[in-house]
Amino acid sequence: MKRILLVDANSIINRAYYGMAHSSALTNSKGEAVGAVYTFMVMLLKQLERQDYDALACCFDRKEKTFRHKRYDGYKAQRKAADPELIAQIGILKDLLEASGVSVVSLAGYEADDLIGTLARQAHEAGLAVDIYSGDRDDFQLLKAGVEQIYPSRRGDITISVENLGEHFYGLRADQVVDFKAIMGDSSDNIPGIKGLGEKSAQALLNEYDNLDAVYDSLDEIKGAMRKKLDSGRELAYLSRELATIDCDVPLDFGIDDL
Repeated sequence: MKRILLVDANSIINRAYYGMAHSSALTNSKGEAVGAVYTFMVMLLKQLERQDYDALACCFDRKEKTFRHKRYDGYKAQRKAADPELIAQIGILKDLLEASGVSVVSLAGYEADDLIGTLARQAHEAGLAVDIYSGDRDDFQLLKAGVEQIYPSRRGDITISVENLGEHFYGLRADQVVDFKAIMGDSSDNIPGIKGLGEKSAQALLNEYDNLDAVYDSLDEIKGAMRKKLDSGRELAYLSRELATIDCDVPLDFGIDDL
């Protein structure tokens, strides 16, 4: 079976940059810091040595606002601007990848996750096996038979599939990932969730009722403060689910055969 590797390039270079004790210790002949670029390439080459791939794409975020910002003004509003040194290295990385023959993919209005989701869907429908290389747990929602995520951690890379996701993510299934974020929110993306409900509450509700719709269909069964929080947070819960959902139908002007 043919296999494709889809890389969340922003996720990986962020880990490379912030995971280094001295991100500017390595420079090129122009005196520019390239430590994160070097570490990114070491990580990528490790994946290419581990597995033969028939296609490869590195997906990047863009600086323009996305459809999520239009839906919710507060989306990612609390995030600090990236270090100028990191931004400069992202530009160098793109040049290096393109010079190496790697497809570099981005599209205004969408995040790297949306591009990964769309390409993963196309590849899966074409009968390809898909590996997603990303440290972003949002991508867990994309997992299915034949689509796995290689998740970098301090203990080494972990291959996460639909079969073992529950061992790594609150005992939940891939189709419950978005509802989990809908309930508890996500401070890193400023997704609000339901005020007063955290990960333990979200896990318990999904374990008992399976999904967000079933939670609200069963609201009469839920008593006390939990019910009040759910009732008052209904609108934000569904907004949060919308914000957390990866768009797998991005209008790309290319397909997997072009990678």
